[in-house]
Amino acid sequence: MLYNSNNQLLTSPQARKKRASIAFLKYLYEFAALPHEIREGYMQKLLKRKNSAAQKNVALLKTIYEHIRTDNIISWDEDKISAELGITKDMLYCHKTWLLKGIRKFYFNRSENKTSAKFRIDYNRDQCELNRAKSLVDTGMRREAKSILLSLERKLLAKQRNYEKDKVILFYISRYLCQYFYSIKSENKFRKYSRLAVKHYMFLLRKAKAANVQPDPDLKINYCYCRSFMATYHVKHIEDLAEGRKYLEEALEETGKREDKSIRSDLLMNIANIYTSEPGGFLNAEKFAAEGISNAAEYGSTAEIYAFKIVQLHLKFLQKQIDAEGCIKKLNEYFILADKPELKPSFRRIILTKAVFLSSSYRDSSVVYHYFQKLNSMEILNFGFDSSFRSLYSAKLKLYTDNLFIMQPEEFAGTTCLIAKTPDPHNLKKLHDTIEELLLNFRKIPDFYFIKEMYLYMLIAALCSGRNFDTGQFAYITRKIEWLNKSRGKAVEIANKKTFELVKFFSAMMENVSFVSKQEFISRYYKEFSEKISTFLENPSGSHYGLCSFIAEQTGYTEFKEIIRNLYSRLVTKYPAYFRTENITA
Repeated sequence: MLYNSNNQLLTSPQARKKRASIAFLKYLYEFAALPHEIREGYMQKLLKRKNSAAQKNVALLKTIYEHIRTDNIISWDEDKISAELGITKDMLYCHKTWLLKGIRKFYFNRSENKTSAKFRIDYNRDQCELNRAKSLVDTGMRREAKSILLSLERKLLAKQRNYEKDKVILFYISRYLCQYFYSIKSENKFRKYSRLAVKHYMFLLRKAKAANVQPDPDLKINYCYCRSFMATYHVKHIEDLAEGRKYLEEALEETGKREDKSIRSDLLMNIANIYTSEPGGFLNAEKFAAEGISNAAEYGSTAEIYAFKIVQLHLKFLQKQIDAEGCIKKLNEYFILADKPELKPSFRRIILTKAVFLSSSYRDSSVVYHYFQKLNSMEILNFGFDSSFRSLYSAKLKLYTDNLFIMQPEEFAGTTCLIAKTPDPHNLKKLHDTIEELLLNFRKIPDFYFIKEMYLYMLIAALCSGRNFDTGQFAYITRKIEWLNKSRGKAVEIANKKTFELVKFFSAMMENVSFVSKQEFISRYYKEFSEKISTFLENPSGSHYGLCSFIAEQTGYTEFKEIIRNLYSRLVTKYPAYFRTENITA
């Protein structure tokens, strides 16, 4: 059921219109996720055709591009556009489907006919279709692969009898669909295909034992992938991650029976990634990352070498073996070398997630927005709009908090300082709305890091009430974070640790400022406030200056205000670009 802004149930025509608007919104974001040069290249390709300028699909594509260029996606009006193009809505839907399919092929640089021909030489038609789907998965065209796999499944299940070779194909169909629905968090379909994959594998294993032959190692490897997905779909305990990792390690052993360095590389990356979240797992993560570098070097994948180096960089940062400045410098260097077309989507997803994490506390917010944009685009292009849940909401939360306070100029010691006296009502409301959306979709939140991140933003939003903040709500959320820190491993505890300590300290200040004397308040909090501000200067993040300034103003005491004025002067001196205004699109 669909409801309007007044929580009234929408009638059927209203509901259909609402669904259509949402569908077009998602559709336009698919185009927006593509790089600008790809969109322009595709337009030039269409314009090369005879009389192309007068064709309806070209006119529609220009309209799509204009909505993206003007950042006016939300105003898409299908009735108006249909009338302007002189076509029916049904034809509009046809044109938009053809355009999206065409530009995705153009972006991924695929030719399905060539791919099909390649496999027709050695395989029957069903095997050919399966290999075509596998090839599309490796390229990143997972939704296209899903359609092929579902069609092939229907064809095989329609047979009166399935032979062993059919069962093998059905196993791989279930395995890849299991992975696809795992990625987009479609639980019912994921459960269906994960169970089917296990069922088909057990049948093939029994057949091999009955024939007294060794089963194909590739079957075991892909079976282990499915069991790993099943173990980690809902991670409620750290043991769930460990169970998923053990299945991947079992698959890694099987790769010794075949010479496929690419599959081995994929397993090493995923194992190393899981170990970074396990208590005491850093040494093992480093071990598998180092092995991954050696393995990638053996089969000549420079992109994967630097992907593993980003994993190592993440480990160094977590263990405080490198400072933020040096970390971001290395990250940018490594990412340029890793960000190649041949890099697997699974690799790209992992390193972009780590890039966002590493840059989230960096003084220059443009860095984290850069990686957020790449992560969000990758999620949309490979898995669809719904899969970009984390990247989309993390970017929104970061954007609103970085602009959470109104900066007012104020004279101090002969210079002009920027001081935060009040929150910005617009961005504060946007922050609260985003948090509310997250809470409504809590089950979609993919990992502990993001849950902790969301709770921290809730604490920051609560502190925007200054002296009047809700102490009960703050304490409740604080306990949630402390439980995550204790139960989810060292990596989760370290994540955003300084921010958590800072907001807890500020809450103690706001809770007591109205109930103790000025002398006692200064005696209790001045020294620690000054120390935390000095620490902040060493590694300033985008949003924290405004919060520090706001809390100082809320105390009402000149002593705390002067610390912030001095901080401003030191920031401007040390980081001249820190207070520059960025034109960042939400």
